[in-house]
Amino acid sequence: MGEEMDCHSSERSWGQGRWLLLLLALSAGVWWSSFCGDFIFDDYHAIIKNQNLPSLATAVSDTARPFTRLTLWLNYQISGKEIWSYHLLNILAHLVTGALLFILLVRTIDKSARLEYWRKYTLPFSFLVTLAWMIHPMQTEVVTYTIQRAETFSFFFLFWMLYALARAADASGACALLWRLSVLAAFGLGLLSKETMLVAPAVALLYDRIFWQKSLLNTLRCGILVWGVFAVGLVGVLVEWQALITLLGRGTLKAKCGPWEYFLTQCGLLQDYIALLVKPDVLCIDHLKPVVTDAANVWPQILLVCVILGLTLVALVKWPIVGFCLASFLIMSAMRSSVIPRGTMFVEHRFLLPGLSLMLLIGTLPFSLKECFPDPKLKTLRVILCTICPLLFLVGFGARTIARNFDYADPEAMWQQVLQLYPDNPRAHLMVGRMFMDEAKYPEAEPHLRKTESLGEDCWVQLGGCLLGQKKLLQAEEQFEKVIQADRGNAKAWVMLGNVRKLQGKMVEEQRCYRMALLVDAENAMANLGMADWLVNNLLADEAEPYYEKAIELDPESDPIRLRYGQWLLGQKRFNEAKEQFILAADADNLVGAKAAFQLGILAGRNQDHAKAAKWFDRARELMPDMAQYWFMAGTARVQMKQYAEAAAILQTAVKLNPDHPATHYNLGLCYEKIGQTNEARQELAIYKKLTASAGATSE
Repeated sequence: MGEEMDCHSSERSWGQGRWLLLLLALSAGVWWSSFCGDFIFDDYHAIIKNQNLPSLATAVSDTARPFTRLTLWLNYQISGKEIWSYHLLNILAHLVTGALLFILLVRTIDKSARLEYWRKYTLPFSFLVTLAWMIHPMQTEVVTYTIQRAETFSFFFLFWMLYALARAADASGACALLWRLSVLAAFGLGLLSKETMLVAPAVALLYDRIFWQKSLLNTLRCGILVWGVFAVGLVGVLVEWQALITLLGRGTLKAKCGPWEYFLTQCGLLQDYIALLVKPDVLCIDHLKPVVTDAANVWPQILLVCVILGLTLVALVKWPIVGFCLASFLIMSAMRSSVIPRGTMFVEHRFLLPGLSLMLLIGTLPFSLKECFPDPKLKTLRVILCTICPLLFLVGFGARTIARNFDYADPEAMWQQVLQLYPDNPRAHLMVGRMFMDEAKYPEAEPHLRKTESLGEDCWVQLGGCLLGQKKLLQAEEQFEKVIQADRGNAKAWVMLGNVRKLQGKMVEEQRCYRMALLVDAENAMANLGMADWLVNNLLADEAEPYYEKAIELDPESDPIRLRYGQWLLGQKRFNEAKEQFILAADADNLVGAKAAFQLGILAGRNQDHAKAAKWFDRARELMPDMAQYWFMAGTARVQMKQYAEAAAILQTAVKLNPDHPATHYNLGLCYEKIGQTNEARQELAIYKKLTASAGATSE
């Protein structure tokens, strides 16, 4: 008899292993496309611009989420700021979390007396629900958006808490105690991953009571140590972090509405969350919805919330399993956005855990339908309802997720997609405007930045910078002065106003602005850079170096600072040091990178290394293809290398961009002569003579 039971257990474990391997293989296939994603949004602050990340001590000490930051530090040690290792860890963490969810569901169904009816469907049910949750398109915001891995870790530690409770219920003595202590460890690590784990004890208590204990008293008695530590720990966390105050105030502050308006707005958003769970066809990076001020506008949604709450109370008494799912849904929704204000109104990743509770209920439908049609004559109907329909949903989810992952390869397109859905979204306009500014497309950026004024003074400064880039000095001046009137301690506005004064030729006022910026914030990198540039432009270059060095110390990742410091070093004839700065700045994929690459090309040409010069000039024209000078120098480098045909093709573009540059026509004519196109060579020589004669006459 014992041998038969061992055999059955072995077969069951083998079957569970095969389901699990299939689950992981399918999920990995879907998420492989997330390697296309780029760093976006908060990734820049947490990874790209985070000066504390290289050091373990500073990486984990400057945040309320040290465990999450620890994983970022590990990635930094592996690949620096190359994104591949960050994506790899995100995918692996997601797969491990999904595997734990599958094992948790299997154990709960197999061991809980309340779920005996479902045991014949344990493996397919657990597989179906876990796969749907793992490949759901809403998960892209957690897996492919790098910094949101904090959600994945909080999911994992919550599942571990529940799994440990399940193991403790099936164990005794010291073993049971160890499992319950591991619940505490998981809770602690979860809190260090993301603060939303604060609701985990409520979910764990509910889970232990409904699935493993006969009464609430028995639940508390069996885990008196665990629940006691939970209670003390939660009070300590709330006091230390002032989490409750933060959560209650953050949303109303950012949303610029009171608690009642926030509640009305969230009632509407809860409906949107549920709709996206079933039909995720309008996903975007930022659903910023308008604030609802009138309950009459959302009364159906308020009714929906009331119905869910009423069903939960009834189900906890009559159908505890359904009650657990609904209660967990409300508890986790409350922490993540729907009851307690959380700042941004609508963020997809906040609904993934509450959504799992609803998926558990939805996942029972195919198997319930199968029981409703036991007649053998209805076999075809059962196959359609229980097999084909769920598979179609899963295929649709997987395909949508793969497509969504590719969206992350182009952040600009993602923000444009937001504007298609929400044309008045100010944050989307801000991000699109910034991207245009990075490409020096100031006229295209201006209309977007003008729609961001509701976001505050930082956006006013951005708009002023855009106007400054277009040399609209009076408008830019007005913009910066408006910021300073609102906040005289805004160092960035003082720096930008100093840049305006520089272009206006008001040197005394320019210096005053930079000094004011340093006065209000001596640790402002751009203020130090502005002062250094002012010294250079006023023949005090020898005094500029400390300011350049301070600026780099404060912001070592700033490519513009590296570029300007390199140009100063070049003027001091410190060529090797200048080259080091230009190489670092050339990594930028914008005008700064192009200028740095151009300077490196000049330095290489000075050393007669024309091949390397051509490489750097190519980099410059790739980044800024409208700059005729970059094409001219790239073609000239190839003339020096006697690659005349290739040089001619490049110089033709230089001529189109700037037809009035004599040297371009001369070099192009030389190339034509070398490749045997004599007529074209004569034409270019004639244009060259005409332009030089005209220039001579003008100078006379």
